[in-house]
Amino acid sequence: MQRDQLNFSYLKRLFPNLEQILYTGKFTSLNEFDKCTQLWHQAGFQGPFFLIKLTDQCVFIILNQNSTQDFIRTIRKGLTFELNKGTQWFYFNFQDEQQKVFNIWFQEQQDFENFKVCLERIVK
Repeated sequence: MQRDQLNFSYLKRLFPNLEQILYTGKFTSLNEFDKCTQLWHQAGFQGPFFLIKLTDQCVFIILNQNSTQDFIRTIRKGLTFELNKGTQWFYFNFQDEQQKVFNIWFQEQQDFENFKVCLERIVK
């Protein structure tokens, strides 16, 4: 079985209404912004990253290598986000429904660029 088929089978168990995997990233790490201290800290989620299309919505998920709890967020039209590309760092910054601010660090530039294209298509 190819890796794409394995990923689809696994994600289909988590999301029975899965229609399509739009993006797959090899490795990402999640950081959360503390509004009181104005500092970023690791949120405890690291692993492969997926952008998936369900029957009625799109979500992104980090399959957490640190625990059995995965990071899952719905992507809505009008999502507040920015994509930052430094010389060695690639981040997707966003605010969720609870007004928490996160960033997802991409290890590889190509993963970042591919994700950017997919995300921009969805939120338009």
